[in-house]
Amino acid sequence: MGYSSGETYEYLAAQDITAYIPAHAAYRTDKDEFTHDKENDCYICPCLKNLKFMRIQKNDSKEYRVYSNYSACGKCTRKQECTKSKYRKILRSPYQDTLDIVDERTRNSKALYRKRQEIVEHPFGTIKAVWGFRQFLCRTKPKVTAETAMACLAYNLRRVINIFTEKGENLTLKMGI
Repeated sequence: MGYSSGETYEYLAAQDITAYIPAHAAYRTDKDEFTHDKENDCYICPCLKNLKFMRIQKNDSKEYRVYSNYSACGKCTRKQECTKSKYRKILRSPYQDTLDIVDERTRNSKALYRKRQEIVEHPFGTIKAVWGFRQFLCRTKPKVTAETAMACLAYNLRRVINIFTEKGENLTLKMGI
């Protein structure tokens, strides 16, 4: 979690990296009940009404496509379940297609995603929970990056020592000390 952005997914795809990341809560909403019709550039609501493209809206320096249908929502019998506003409005991220692909891939590959969690999450859990590295002491990105690198280096060194110790090998001989 925390890496769920369209920009990240597109970067990974450009690098030919297959991502298995669950959808961030901001992208997983009750709009899942609505179907996106790419051909007609609209959303179809559960009552089979079209929410058509209305305008571009900027949020957080990103442009979203806004879909709505003022007249259909005003007469809809399920309006109370759908929205508290006068009409339903759906914002579509410019990366929504990519987000949907990665989310579906992750949902369809539960075993692989669990394996990813075992491999990747353990070091961060150890650094955070066991070592108490819960917040950064430094400020600014270069300093925080250096602090993170030091924590990861310490984890890797400790892991190497543990691997050699488990095998009963002498680490000093292996390192030529």
